[in-house]
Amino acid sequence: MHYLLIIWRDVNMAMKMAPSCRTIIANSNATNITLATMTASIMKLLLTLVVGVAPLIGSSQWTRTFIGPTAPLETIHFWNELDGIIGSLGGVYITANGGATWTTYASIGLRDFDFVDGSNGYWAGIVAHSMKKTANGGLTWTNITPPTSNSLWGVSTVDASTAFWCGTGGVVWATSSSGASVQVKTNVIGDNHDIFFFDSQTGLVVTSGGQIERTTNGGNSWTNVHNSGSSLESIYFANDNIGFAVGYNHLLKSTNSGMSWTALPESGLTPFNYVHFYDANHGIVAGDSGIVLITHNGGTAWETHRMDTAENLVGCFMITPTKAIATGEVGGVYRNYSLPVSGIAPSSTITVSCNPNPADESVLFEFSPSAIRLQAISADGRVMLDESVTSGSLLVNTRMWPPGIYLYMITSSKAVTASGRVAIMR
Repeated sequence: MHYLLIIWRDVNMAMKMAPSCRTIIANSNATNITLATMTASIMKLLLTLVVGVAPLIGSSQWTRTFIGPTAPLETIHFWNELDGIIGSLGGVYITANGGATWTTYASIGLRDFDFVDGSNGYWAGIVAHSMKKTANGGLTWTNITPPTSNSLWGVSTVDASTAFWCGTGGVVWATSSSGASVQVKTNVIGDNHDIFFFDSQTGLVVTSGGQIERTTNGGNSWTNVHNSGSSLESIYFANDNIGFAVGYNHLLKSTNSGMSWTALPESGLTPFNYVHFYDANHGIVAGDSGIVLITHNGGTAWETHRMDTAENLVGCFMITPTKAIATGEVGGVYRNYSLPVSGIAPSSTITVSCNPNPADESVLFEFSPSAIRLQAISADGRVMLDESVTSGSLLVNTRMWPPGIYLYMITSSKAVTASGRVAIMR
């Protein structure tokens, strides 16, 4: 008896063939090959695993890390090139090696978070876990009591004390007291999918109906500034003027703080789910069917990167002009740390490395240029290290530090100029 071995890399094609195919599904990590006559739903589940081991192709090389079967990895943040965090309704995951590996840090789910610096951030999630805050870079989160039981979709952090949330039923909530009290703002028609505030007064929301609403009085009233006709999913401003909004076959740009919007030619390429910019020039958009758009000139031109997978990409982050990461709806994390780009000005910010990481008895911190102050804080808020640094390096004795993950911060004139994570393991 003869069988045809087919490994589908296109899930849509496989789904068309599934009802009538007697197919062998092979996983490169499996020791056995299984023969089965499969329904379309079973094949889709197994093919998700198969495409995960295929090489990725695109305008540049992307690598894939598989976190595991989970809810869509909807939100992502990196503090530097190594230390990042991913959130989903399935849990929270952290990395200390640029996304090469991820560790499950919490099982409580969320839809969005936003950090204003290396320490302070806020969280938006489902009912019972809808609002939280952190003061130690996401190592621990404190509950905030919500005014109603709505699920939340987005959060925008203005400063350590001020944040705005949006969610189902058009709700917009705000705090100016680090969550001690939460104010209910004027609702927007429809479900709000994402929110962005420049300061305590001026901000925008995007809705399931395709509207972009803008406020200049802290959410007490809203003005419609754009109607797309179909759902918008994400909004982000690279500076006070230039911003982007994406959604179902929409890629929009504003050059006047969101007062008006223009559809870019790439609209209609695919449903887009998330947008993020490193600065006014360098940005990334994540879309369905494994498509990522990259720009290095503020959206004037875009490179299309097509992954060799049909996984819809629902989150993304532009870490530097040459380093980007995207996240998928079935647990895939895609990295490209060698994006081709020319004309990048040298960075004037402090860079820091800590080795080894994970560590046991000691960690060597190296700086360029030398830092003024180095602090390390444990997950429960204890200050483990607080030293002035005048040279380009500091060897820290960590023998007495309990195993765990520690936030380190380099400050200058009371501002956090660099931050990261170091793990102590024994």
